[in-house]
Amino acid sequence: METQEKFKTDNHNHVDSVIDIRGIQFDISSVLKDVTNSIKNNLKTSFDDAFKDYELYKSTHDALLQIPFIKDLYNKNSELSLQVKILNQQEKQQQQEQQEQEECVVEEHEPTITLNIHESFIPNNNNNDDDDEPTDFLKTNKMNKKQSENDFEFEIVSEADEEEEEEEKEEEEEEEEADEEEEEEEEEEEKEEEEEEEEADEEEEEADEEEEEEEEEEEEEEEEEESVEAEEEEEEEEAEEEEAEEEEKSEEEEAEEEEAEEEEAEEEEAEEEEEEEEEEVFEIVIKNVTYYTTNEQNGDIYSCVNDDVGEIVGKFKNGKPSFSKRK
Repeated sequence: METQEKFKTDNHNHVDSVIDIRGIQFDISSVLKDVTNSIKNNLKTSFDDAFKDYELYKSTHDALLQIPFIKDLYNKNSELSLQVKILNQQEKQQQQEQQEQEECVVEEHEPTITLNIHESFIPNNNNNDDDDEPTDFLKTNKMNKKQSENDFEFEIVSEADEEEEEEEKEEEEEEEEADEEEEEEEEEEEKEEEEEEEEADEEEEEADEEEEEEEEEEEEEEEEEESVEAEEEEEEEEAEEEEAEEEEKSEEEEAEEEEAEEEEAEEEEAEEEEEEEEEEVFEIVIKNVTYYTTNEQNGDIYSCVNDDVGEIVGKFKNGKPSFSKRK
């Protein structure tokens, strides 16, 4: 019980964390702590997100205001809003002044009616001094009416005053119309100035666009000229290459012709040599093998293949045969 009382006294300033249900006391301090911690965390995250969004919006706003076009529009809008506020204040002041003037005029020229009623008593027909009784009710009414007709005093406004009031009202209306016309003229002038500024901006933009288009056209023309020059250079290079190839081809053809002529000459010489060799070759037997030779002293030895002259197998040196090794 003492601990509970201490706990109650400690948490009395904050929140009562003990619940009494049918005589049973439940301590919900841990639950309250968890709830407060979760609320704090959620609030921190939400506020962090909000501040991040605010910083992002502010940075974008400041960055947009750094653009000259948007900056000029912002300044113009602020100036126009100030002018509108000033005009509204002037209109309110004029309306208040007009109301005050109208109230003063009404108070000055309002007709005043004063009613004075005097009580009258008619004496008794009887000559009795002791009994002073009032007369009949109808008679007293008639007498009061007659007397009241004489006692009423009326003050009526004259026609001149009415004409003056009408003239003042007309002057006020004319002034209001003139003010309205001036305001309309000012608004029209402002609109015309804005339209002129917009037209000037559009003309500047169009001029910039035309300059950009002209620059692009000039660049395209330069590129076309460069491409044409490059194509001409390529064509010249191709023509030179073709000429060089033709020259090389002609040289190769001449070389081939010369080679062919040389080959033909060599073939002719070889044929002549073969013919000469065929004419000079004769059979010879060495170690029971038939060979052909051109000279038994210093000549070549040819093999015999099907009674025909074959390859060179050896040579005679001073009448001695020497054979080359076969692979």
